[in-house]
Amino acid sequence: MYDIFTEAGRKMMMDNVLQHYFFADGIQVWWLDCPEPCSRSCPNGAPFFYNSGMYPENMVGSMFPSMLIQATYEAMASVNLSHEAVMLSRSAWAGAQRHGGAVWSGDIASTFDSLAQQIRAGLNIAMSGIYYWTTDIGGYHGGDLTDPEFEELIVRWFQFGAFCPLFRLHGFVMQ
Repeated sequence: MYDIFTEAGRKMMMDNVLQHYFFADGIQVWWLDCPEPCSRSCPNGAPFFYNSGMYPENMVGSMFPSMLIQATYEAMASVNLSHEAVMLSRSAWAGAQRHGGAVWSGDIASTFDSLAQQIRAGLNIAMSGIYYWTTDIGGYHGGDLTDPEFEELIVRWFQFGAFCPLFRLHGFVMQ
């Protein structure tokens, strides 16, 4: 258990990450999946897991991803690689870009409505100063590879994705 809101907590967490992933395997780019409190999927565990019960989750939940990005950046800086640090996260807070934070919009539906929402989301996050942003091109779930409408959707999403700062195809299909 650690408190990511303290320097000592971030250092303890990232010392372990450096030892077991960076030094062992040379990993330099990080995908920080599900850094935000996921209370819907673990209602009894999330408040304790994310902040040791010290603060209400609604007070610190949005800050946790940025603290995780900062901890990762600090770890990379400790081995003189902060200039190469990129952390792809599903959530962020204002200022995350100063620590190499890149954000994607999360696991979204494969629909034209979701595509339209991504355009608005991308513009809004860019205006907040977080310039590395992307989406799950094609949506993450619900796409039917045999449906002509999905074929059209994925072509349109690729066209949009070509103008996003990060180009990322990521999805899940049930067989």
